[in-house]
Amino acid sequence: MQARLTGKSQSIEQLPVDLQIAGHYGFFIANQPKAYYLRNQHTRMLEFTVSRRTTGSRQWETDNRLPAIGVSGLFADLGSKEYLGKMAAVFPFVHFPLKRTRNSILTFRLGTGVGWVEKPFNKNTNYKNLMIGSHLNAVINMKLQKEWRISDHIYGNLALGFTHLSNGAMKLPNLGLNIPTLSVGARYQANGSLFPFKKERLRSYRRTDLFILGSLAFKQTYPLENRAHLVKLVTAELSRRLSPVNSITAGLTVAYDPSLSREITFVQAYEFDKSELQVQASVFGGYEHHVGKISFPVQLGTYLYNNYKSSSLYQMIGVRYHWSPRWFAGIQLKAHFGKADYIQSGIAYKIN
Repeated sequence: MQARLTGKSQSIEQLPVDLQIAGHYGFFIANQPKAYYLRNQHTRMLEFTVSRRTTGSRQWETDNRLPAIGVSGLFADLGSKEYLGKMAAVFPFVHFPLKRTRNSILTFRLGTGVGWVEKPFNKNTNYKNLMIGSHLNAVINMKLQKEWRISDHIYGNLALGFTHLSNGAMKLPNLGLNIPTLSVGARYQANGSLFPFKKERLRSYRRTDLFILGSLAFKQTYPLENRAHLVKLVTAELSRRLSPVNSITAGLTVAYDPSLSREITFVQAYEFDKSELQVQASVFGGYEHHVGKISFPVQLGTYLYNNYKSSSLYQMIGVRYHWSPRWFAGIQLKAHFGKADYIQSGIAYKIN
């Protein structure tokens, strides 16, 4: 197969799918002292992946240096046989090339999907598991991978990965599972050419947009088995597009969260104070990566107004679908240093 790159596209024949298998070894992070006793061994994962390398036939493929797209399945022993058990997850992903040579490639993979945990919290049979409160969870997976050519069809790889599972506080408890891993794997490539990619200068693509985003989230709060509350959010986001694939963002969010409360100490039973205004106002800055009509925002924010502080900083990661030049829909996970707060879904409109 011969490949020819131009500044706009790459003309190569359609590539078949690639198959990959990898073994992961790591641990879940116990982010609170009450979670340490759950972990009695290391986490072991087996991963199966089906992917297809893009050809450059569409502009976003060339702008992103010909990424691979695919679906991955994870099967794991979480390292807590008694309290957490097994885990399974499936998620679509985009695998971005960072540095490519004739016989090796460095890539970053980002995927999001659904995960299943065998043994969530149960007040009667599993009351010590304060990490996960539901079987079904959202999963976010990231992997930095180095791959080397072994033969015309076989490639070996070594990677650092990170997997996060959470139900977004829709069902407590929900400290979340954060699992860093080291993995070793092999990929079978039906077409044996790992073609070099000549980095092209990105098209000039600079503009500034102002979006208004309305979002909703469901969030349960303590005591356990309390009802879920509806969180309402309005965000004004300023986005500066630097290239076809890169944007920096900044904005202001105002949220009404009726789940916010403060535990009253030195009482015999759980009691919570909700007397103050349950409104949060915050500012944030971030980065957004664009893959055609899909984009992946990552944000870091701090509160300007919050009567029920647990942390002054929060983090957001999500996925957005831009179905028109003025509209997008998005889902984002909000967390405080690995502890999920909620999963918000919303629609945005560009007003300028």
